[in-house]
Amino acid sequence: MLNFTRALLKLRRDHPALANAADFQPVYAEKNKYPFVYLRTAASEEIIVSINPAAQSCSVILNGWDDPIPLLVQGAELRSGRLQMDPVSFGVFAVHARGRPNSAR
Repeated sequence: MLNFTRALLKLRRDHPALANAADFQPVYAEKNKYPFVYLRTAASEEIIVSINPAAQSCSVILNGWDDPIPLLVQGAELRSGRLQMDPVSFGVFAVHARGRPNSAR
């Protein structure tokens, strides 16, 4: 637990988009559905954060994200615009947008 907390603190320190003053934009947030996905931005950095607290796996298509770089992941994969998540999982990904995504399915 201590090492995980240290990894989280380092991640926040190293990425301005995860700071408290960074912009926050929901990407996928449907009532009674998972995952919850949001975008954090600061300067030219964009980070997608995804959370699945449910006991079942889930997936969602995220349009417009290129070449995600996993920063801290447990049971999540973002590839070719598809986010696949295991039960009780999370993912933090650095992304580059081809323009703002206008929909998630």
